[in-house]
Amino acid sequence: MASAIATALANGETLVQAVQTAKEYLTSVLVESVSLDLGAGPQHPFNHAAGFSRVAQQQQSANSDGTALATAASAAAMGPNSNSRNKRCKGFSPVQLRAYVVTDAGCNAKAGRTLLEAVTGAVAGGATIVQLREKDIDGGEFVQQAIQVIKLCRPRGIPVLINDRVDVALASGADGVHVGQSDIPARIVRQMLGPDKILGVSCKTRAEAAKALVDGADYIGVGAVFPTGTKASSVIGLEGLAEVCSLSALPAVAIGGVGVSNAADVIASGVDGLAVVSAVFAAPDVAVATRDLRQAVDKALEHRNRQQHQAVTATN
Repeated sequence: MASAIATALANGETLVQAVQTAKEYLTSVLVESVSLDLGAGPQHPFNHAAGFSRVAQQQQSANSDGTALATAASAAAMGPNSNSRNKRCKGFSPVQLRAYVVTDAGCNAKAGRTLLEAVTGAVAGGATIVQLREKDIDGGEFVQQAIQVIKLCRPRGIPVLINDRVDVALASGADGVHVGQSDIPARIVRQMLGPDKILGVSCKTRAEAAKALVDGADYIGVGAVFPTGTKASSVIGLEGLAEVCSLSALPAVAIGGVGVSNAADVIASGVDGLAVVSAVFAAPDVAVATRDLRQAVDKALEHRNRQQHQAVTATN
């Protein structure tokens, strides 16, 4: 850790930046080290070669894209893409993940609500971030609806993200994009968005989380934690959630079957918030459902922070 911090400082970073860069580097390489078939413990030997291989991949990618090799050269000085931190959105904060609502056209149709009406209810209830996931409308209509939602949310400091559709995000002026493993690769999305937009990536495994870090994601969505009727997806459970969170340097939000009833256990696994769909948008009153979610998450976060503080105090 000390050597990694020293290297980052030598590259001109401030002390705070250097510590974060070093943490990201060590975390990502430790994740890649798990695949080494050596040792019997939970953490295998440190794979120093991981950094060099990833720098080579960056250089290869830069050559194929016709872009400058400056970023790869900068990464080589630190290991696996130390400048990934610089690609991230400086305006993003993990506290924005607390009550993360994802829209669903099916839920809105059953409830007889428009997209704007549904989001208005979520905002009134205390949603901290809104993801628009509209799979069955044309791009032009999606852009117009997104603009309406942005006009509602932006004055209140609530980021609006677009699921998958980078074109819609850019055309509407949204605050960012969330992509899955089968969507446009996160590295390319970051290049398209630039450093001033939020980028989220869905992950199930430590390897996917490590790649999201290198590709410039601001946060990861981990799950599905529990079975859900919203989207067909394999379940990783609380154990899988905790495993990914413990080895990722990125903020994380839990997705899939999470809500008020299990918020305490989910937050205890290490995430910064809960991402919900039907728990809010299938409820009779979206504002009340969102308020209940926000209160449950805030209470769980407060409890976790208090436990962490007590643990630190006990060791001093």
